[in-house]
Amino acid sequence: MDPIRGRQAQGALALAQGAVFLTLGLWPIFDMRSFEKVTGPKTDDWLVKTVGLLLAATGGGLLYQSAQRKDVPKSLALVAATQALALGGVSSVYSLRGRISKIYLLDAVMESAFVASWIGFQRTSEARKEQHMANNNERMQNNQGNQQNNNQQGGQQSKTNVDRMDNDIKRQGQNQGQGQSGGITSGDQSQVEGQGQSQDQQRKVG
Repeated sequence: MDPIRGRQAQGALALAQGAVFLTLGLWPIFDMRSFEKVTGPKTDDWLVKTVGLLLAATGGGLLYQSAQRKDVPKSLALVAATQALALGGVSSVYSLRGRISKIYLLDAVMESAFVASWIGFQRTSEARKEQHMANNNERMQNNQGNQQNNNQQGGQQSKTNVDRMDNDIKRQGQNQGQGQSGGITSGDQSQVEGQGQSQDQQRKVG
């Protein structure tokens, strides 16, 4: 499941459970008589209303999170799952014992679906995080390999530039040596010619 669809599915689950919890929690607060007609008579109304307010608070938090269109925090998902697990367990055990109405078995089935959904989303989220970390590690390794290749190419280029500079220096030295050799040879030839001309003039005078 891709991140966008996973976020949408989590938001839908938070919306559904939040709406159920908020409705069931506020129901005995505003209309205890109809609540008892459906779920059976209650001995301590204050306890029913207290539990209802707690459910409504959790439902409101889930509805608020679903409206944010973001990933559900792990802490909130844990609260939602554990509350659903507790309610489902109580509903199934005491309804089978005959202490409460059998209609609570429907609530147990619904709460079990919430718990299973949160567990599934948590596993998917962990797998997605592991895949994301693996992709990041692979990307870092590729970047390191590219950097090493660039460093090697830069070293080779530097070596080539140094070799080229050495060749230029050697070539300049050779050119200077040839120029000095040519200048000395011309000077010697001029000196020899001058000495020959002086000897010819002396012979003529003699």
